[in-house]
Amino acid sequence: MLKIEIDIDAERARPTKEIVRVEGEIVKANAKLGNAGFIERAPSAVVAQEKERLESFGSLVEKLRVQLGRL
Repeated sequence: MLKIEIDIDAERARPTKEIVRVEGEIVKANAKLGNAGFIERAPSAVVAQEKERLESFGSLVEKLRVQLGRL
């Protein structure tokens, strides 16, 4: 019979580290979108892209939190 041991701490560290990284990206995107100068000067496509990035980061953080909760 095959016995597999898993280092739970190491497995929890991976999504935790990724959550911290993605939350940093969320802060950056919110800062850009909160900057009136950026909104006024940037092409609408760039602003839309930044909003999409923010939304995808939010979804990713939620998925990572669910994954972390399972561990």
